[in-house]
Amino acid sequence: MNSTYRTGDGLWINDLGKKEVTLHSGDYRFEMPDSSAPEIIYRYRMNFTGKYAFGDLNGNSRLDAIICLAEWGGGSGIFMSVNAVIDSNGHPIHTAKFYVGDRTQIDTVFFDSGLVKVRVQDYFKKDSIISYTLKYNTTERKFVEIKNH
Repeated sequence: MNSTYRTGDGLWINDLGKKEVTLHSGDYRFEMPDSSAPEIIYRYRMNFTGKYAFGDLNGNSRLDAIICLAEWGGGSGIFMSVNAVIDSNGHPIHTAKFYVGDRTQIDTVFFDSGLVKVRVQDYFKKDSIISYTLKYNTTERKFVEIKNH
């Protein structure tokens, strides 16, 4: 799922002006030594998890994609997200990101009657399954979680 994606809010890579990165072979890696202490290496990685789904997110009868990504900013957390990639006249545009947790595993993602359903296994709570139901807001270009659905 090679495309250009926005980086996560609050990650150090944003401070460098890298607000988006392009995956190649499903992966992006960046390393940079600290200017005042070259033995310290800052690392960032984004990669495609292998989970995806196709459906119409914005009601234009074109197939859009839901892409699941993992982001790592050099610390102990690996942040999993569900991402909307809209077909804009044949060009994929990353428009929304919804975080599903730190060190979680996305089991399934699929479309159901215009909604996106995601099942996630929580690393910290073994045998704990979290289900999300998401609606894509076309005006604000973001996901809205629908509770108790």
